[in-house]
Amino acid sequence: MQNNDKAVFKTALETCFANYREPAPLDAVVDDWMGHLTPYNIMQVGNAIEHHKRNSRRTPVLADILALLPKDPADWPEAPTAFSEMLQIEGGQFALTTREHLAAFEVARPLLEARERFNASKAFVERYESMVTAAKNGGLRAAWFVSSSGSDHDGVYRREALRDGVRSGRITKEQGVVLAALLPPPPDKVPPYDADGNLPALSAPPAPSNRIQSEVEKLRATLGRMNEPATEWVPEVAEPDPVKAESARKVAEFLAARPADDEARKAAERVRQDGYANAFARIMALARLSDDGKFGAAVRAVVAEQVAV
Repeated sequence: MQNNDKAVFKTALETCFANYREPAPLDAVVDDWMGHLTPYNIMQVGNAIEHHKRNSRRTPVLADILALLPKDPADWPEAPTAFSEMLQIEGGQFALTTREHLAAFEVARPLLEARERFNASKAFVERYESMVTAAKNGGLRAAWFVSSSGSDHDGVYRREALRDGVRSGRITKEQGVVLAALLPPPPDKVPPYDADGNLPALSAPPAPSNRIQSEVEKLRATLGRMNEPATEWVPEVAEPDPVKAESARKVAEFLAARPADDEARKAAERVRQDGYANAFARIMALARLSDDGKFGAAVRAVVAEQVAV
């Protein structure tokens, strides 16, 4: 509420208190209430007073009206939420935070380093709630600013955190502009296209130093000789190693002998296959010419002969 809403707010309170047959609050009380209700507009406060008047049998106090209003997003969050936000910030995320967040987390940090998450949370909640209560009793409001625990040399991520804060209502757009002015200047944007739809010509890159130019020339000379035989530009390759030469000779002999060995194995396999075929033909011939008694003996003789071969 603004100062120009005081008359309407005072009239609403007088009407509410009159329903309970109670005298209207003093101007000092009205001013105190308005200080606590500043984040809300007059319509929200009026609806809360009407809701209390219809549903309660006693005169309202400031806590009754505040309980009927939505939580101010610019106010300090609940302690568990604040602890979760600080864990994300410590992990490198950029977000809006307050002095109470940081001070309470310093109390919990030693316990977190000792891997006592539960006790760290309790210590944070206790310190955070005490500091927030003291600030509210002193009439202060949460002072939000962007954390700086990560790497953001050009301020891109911190500007995005400010945009999130404006969207969530934690800070106003004007406060975001003031906080953004404290950050490094944003990086240069892509140059606009010209009338023909082409990007403007980029400036020439700076000339390399003499040392860099010398190293580039050496590299080019080395790469240009890669297609030449190694013996011409690598001295140690010109003299063959005796051990390697002997190994290469043995490998060449082995590869040269492999075709002859393969042919010998194939010839032996063909002989065996021919022997099996001949034995089978002889058995079938005996089966046709011999009776049952002589057939078994003839077969055994043929088999024994083939095995011997």
